[in-house]
Amino acid sequence: MTDSSDYRLVLDSEFKRIHETLGYIKEQTTKTNSRVTHLEDAVIELRLADSTHIINCPLGIEVKNIKEGVKENKDEIDKELLEYKFFKKYPKMILIIIALISLLSVYRTFIKDPSTKKDLTNEIRLQESVPKTIRGVDGSLYMIINNNGVTDTVKVR
Repeated sequence: MTDSSDYRLVLDSEFKRIHETLGYIKEQTTKTNSRVTHLEDAVIELRLADSTHIINCPLGIEVKNIKEGVKENKDEIDKELLEYKFFKKYPKMILIIIALISLLSVYRTFIKDPSTKKDLTNEIRLQESVPKTIRGVDGSLYMIINNNGVTDTVKVR
């Protein structure tokens, strides 16, 4: 069977087909390798251009100025928001401060301020000096008058 010519022809045709396929694969691999090499060279060129662009960029000074301006604006905004950040950070303290201010204002208005105290005292005196009428047990009317701490009772009828 191995000596048969048909068998050898079949093997030769298969080897020929395999060699053609290998040749096609080799050709495609060579093309792909060429493309990859070309792309790698382009990447290297871009990296070099990018690294020199930072040094040679005509807008580098403007970018630096913009960064400095942004930093200055951020500092100004932080200064403006300092009070708000304090309130946000310590809300209980703010409530305590508001309560203390309210109590202090009430104390000054009603207790410590002499003019308010005098006004209240005068109002009480005025109300006490207004004559009051009462009905006695026997049915007669009496008027009670308070003059400077002295109380007088007068029978009206």
